Amino acid sequence: QAILGFHVVVSLIVLTVLSKIGSRLSLLRPLVSKLVRYIAPSNDELRALLPPSADNKSTKQRRKRKEEEDANGFNISRQLPFTLKKGLVRIEELEKFPLYSSIHWLCLFAPACVVVVALSEFFLYWNPKSTDINTSIIWLIVGVAFCLQILARLTALLLSSNDEKSLLFSLSILIFFGLFVFTVFVDRLFDISLLDAYTHLRRVAGQMANEEVVIKPESPLLLYLSLVMMFTTIGCSLIFPSFRFATMFQGAYSNAGPIGKIILPSLIILPLFTILTFTHPFRLYMTAGRRVWMTRGELEGARVLLCLAWCLMRVLLCTPFLQVHLDLAYDKVAVLQKQSGKIKNVELQSLILQYYSYLCPAIAQYLTPTALVLFLSLLLKVTTGIAFWGQATVVADTTSPLSPSLSAVFNATVCRSMFSFSLLSVVLLDFSLSLCAFVYNSYLIRRG
Repeated sequence: QAILGFHVVVSLIVLTVLSKIGSRLSLLRPLVSKLVRYIAPSNDELRALLPPSADNKSTKQRRKRKEEEDANGFNISRQLPFTLKKGLVRIEELEKFPLYSSIHWLCLFAPACVVVVALSEFFLYWNPKSTDINTSIIWLIVGVAFCLQILARLTALLLSSNDEKSLLFSLSILIFFGLFVFTVFVDRLFDISLLDAYTHLRRVAGQMANEEVVIKPESPLLLYLSLVMMFTTIGCSLIFPSFRFATMFQGAYSNAGPIGKIILPSLIILPLFTILTFTHPFRLYMTAGRRVWMTRGELEGARVLLCLAWCLMRVLLCTPFLQVHLDLAYDKVAVLQKQSGKIKNVELQSLILQYYSYLCPAIAQYLTPTALVLFLSLLLKVTTGIAFWGQATVVADTTSPLSPSLSAVFNATVCRSMFSFSLLSVVLLDFSLSLCAFVYNSYLIRRG
């Protein structure tokens, strides 16, 4: 411990375990093990349902015709009474689909990151005066970067039609102006203290440059614009996952039983309540009202716990949501069989297969925003010393007029403002875009 430190040792052990038996520990296998997919009928099964035709051709000619049909396809009636077979989703088949490697590593890295953070926090609880380097922060930052990379890949993968590009462009403009208003007034409406962090950073920057410290802050417009541009990019990458979530939520809610209809709305209520806990009126009511319900530190811990509870609920309810996506193949075939006309067999088979082949992007759309909120919540907790029980961990402030270090630049005040703003922005974006998707699916599509 004196050489490496507890946190470094834990990180090395977890990395060793992941490199040896990581594929067996992936969260992806239990998430998809109970999913049922639909299998398209084969060419022979479709031919067996076709009406008999008077064919006087020789056996050689019939064999040649069959080979041509297998190569180029043959027409069948849309109302052909075929049935779809069912089969369980297998990991071996998912490996051939796009984005499998991303969701595999996300489902492997996120639990490992939680284990590292939990062990580090347990160690700090019993050794609060430890000065070891907390490597769990590095794990969490890597996790955030990995989530953003997956979201960028998803957005690039889904921009295939002009309608999707128009939707992305229109919503990106709304996101930009909405985030600009939110950022400018964030300190007035929410318990973020963004200007305090800005003042501290200017003071430390002046000390590093050996200049006279100016206490009065200049206009933080550049800071606002930088944050708006950064989170507008993140918001654009959350558009398609939010619309996918809204579609799966509506399907899961319609298929759920009485208990499910009570549990599922928590996925909408928890983000809304999390946003409310960041507001100044809620903070004043809970910490400075006639009756003090909790301290400031307990309120900050409650915010993190709400985000963690939301992430846990999303993971536990993953199976019914993903099953809704696979059921779209059955719904599409049911609509197709009510139409008149003909369709080629290869078109029918690809129509059924496309929902299964799109399962990996659907999993990424569902899990990546969840993991992003998880990592940001844990970053807020680890860097600011928020405690779920007992007293909060004291984060040392090593500010020095002569040699300000990295810990002095990003002290508890800056980290609290920075990660609170990031967490609130991501939750607010995800919640707002999901509401837009609900309205779009419920009214605009039905009317269209």
